[in-house]
Amino acid sequence: MYPGGVAHGAGWLAPMEYDGQQMFAFMTFGGEGVATDGSVGALLNTLWIMVDGDWILFWGDWTSSSDSNDAVDAAWPQERAGFMTWFEDDFENPGVYVFGGWAVSGIPATPQCALADLWRIDLSNMSFHSANNTGTLPTATRISPQTSSECNYAGATDQPWPSARSGASTWKTNIDGHLLLWMAFGRTPGPNSFVQTKGAYNDVWMYNVSSGTWTEVQTNNPKDLTRPPIRSSASLWAINHNNPTGK
Repeated sequence: MYPGGVAHGAGWLAPMEYDGQQMFAFMTFGGEGVATDGSVGALLNTLWIMVDGDWILFWGDWTSSSDSNDAVDAAWPQERAGFMTWFEDDFENPGVYVFGGWAVSGIPATPQCALADLWRIDLSNMSFHSANNTGTLPTATRISPQTSSECNYAGATDQPWPSARSGASTWKTNIDGHLLLWMAFGRTPGPNSFVQTKGAYNDVWMYNVSSGTWTEVQTNNPKDLTRPPIRSSASLWAINHNNPTGK
């Protein structure tokens, strides 16, 4: 079994137990690709693993986008593409954070939808035994309010939360033992196609994993000529991890 061609997903290396040995595996999650029925443009929430030359489908649905209107599975992120990720390469506690992306809304008038939910996929207990095709699945935890899965969520004021988007730029820092997840720019798709843009941003957000809170470091202000204009899918380099805001 092999995964089909996929775009706008994510891939990374992480340790796992394979046939009783700890080794690194290539992992890929989600994206937009070809479904098992041959349809193009399927949104996916699959987690594929390639280890020791073998591909393993560990979790998720490989279905057409028309099948993606079911209620969100509480145990796993729904099908999506163009989402943001941060990887934890800690050998003792590997995992990946997933934020937002675009999805199928199930609303006929607005078929394209941007998300603002935040998940952590825990990879620390993953294992696989090739002799009998058994193993231990990864687990996923939703760490965002339920409202963040609303179509094109506009953010919150009582508890700061980024608006729904895809194609944002991300990086991470670790300051005084606190893991900080950074996100800048991004766009919302639609109204009739994922490749169309309904709106874009030039804001900057930071998520403190220890406190579980978002901080809006820079507000969205497209008219500010002293800052980079709105954009998505931008390349980004964090120059100084001890002073990532430049302040």
